[in-house]
Amino acid sequence: MSKSAVLRKENIRLGLDSVTSEEAIIMAGTMLVDSGCVSEKYIDAMFEREAIVSTFIGNGVAIPHGVGKSRGLIKKSGVVVLQYPDGIDYNDNTCYLVIGIAGKDNDHIKILKN
Repeated sequence: MSKSAVLRKENIRLGLDSVTSEEAIIMAGTMLVDSGCVSEKYIDAMFEREAIVSTFIGNGVAIPHGVGKSRGLIKKSGVVVLQYPDGIDYNDNTCYLVIGIAGKDNDHIKILKN
């Protein structure tokens, strides 16, 4: 798994206007869909994960991703990065970076590590 294959320049969006966390998750999921990384149902799995536990990890960063049972919806590993300079409300936290991930065959562990 090369980093360039997982994170592509067109999947980085900087200087975005603030939106709701739900809109940010939809945007991240849609970008993963448009990149051929996941099926559209993966976006639902991202919200399912969020309902279980917030994917806000601190320091202004959230890493939305699908629940474990959504592995079959992942076609290939991918990462998308959304930057909100003015921040967004993410489960009562201020979030500046939303990093959507989809890891094929447990690649998400390597992705998170990198």
